[in-house]
Amino acid sequence: TIQGRDGVELAIAATAQEAARTVKARRLEGTGAEGQGLQSARFRDDVEFREVKGSDSRTVRARTLDAKMAQDAFESALFSGNVRFDERGLQATGGEALYDPAKGTLRLTAGQDRSVQRVADERVTVDAAIIDVTIQGRAMTATGQVKSTLRSRPQSADGKLPGLLKQDQPVNVSGDRLTYAGAAGKAVYDGNAALLQGDTAIRAQQIAIDQAAGDLTATGDARSTLVFESGRSIGRAARITYTDAKRVISYDGVAG
Repeated sequence: TIQGRDGVELAIAATAQEAARTVKARRLEGTGAEGQGLQSARFRDDVEFREVKGSDSRTVRARTLDAKMAQDAFESALFSGNVRFDERGLQATGGEALYDPAKGTLRLTAGQDRSVQRVADERVTVDAAIIDVTIQGRAMTATGQVKSTLRSRPQSADGKLPGLLKQDQPVNVSGDRLTYAGAAGKAVYDGNAALLQGDTAIRAQQIAIDQAAGDLTATGDARSTLVFESGRSIGRAARITYTDAKRVISYDGVAG
């Protein structure tokens, strides 16, 4: 059994496979076995976890950290209480966060804080009850009252908003579930999906957005209110498709 108080710092050097990791906290309670080092550790109060590998680094802050370890390597890290995750180009906050270093995944849930979880990068901000993130490639799955804001990045090949929207204004999109392929710039909202930008609105059971192509598809009792320089257009169909390369909107099938 290991105990530490009044300022604790655990430093683990980098290896060929593992990043260098440092944990700071006010208190530490840990257990281990002879010859195997720490096997579990609880860090409490003002926890700061820092991970560095090459030029990449990430920092996580929380009230507590419960870590499972093997041969002084982190197998999993459960952060609780006002969690904040930061790395270049990606920020996440939540009540609780489970980090798997080997898989490079992060799961954000409310825990005891009953908070709304948030993940943000240069193109999208997502709020939801539960958010799963694959850090490499920025893939996300969000469930439970999903609300998001998409932004255009004209300098990026995969950073466009659908061409029927204004590129200089963010767009709000919501649904019951979001699947986001960050590297590909594709987002699919399932269940009570709604897209809003100013007076422009699209609602359907599913809305799919391709930020690389600038395309949009709304499926399942799809309804649109689109605002153009020439006026306002209102439409309804089983499926609404916008193809940016052709600058064409198609209404297919009978809604309802």
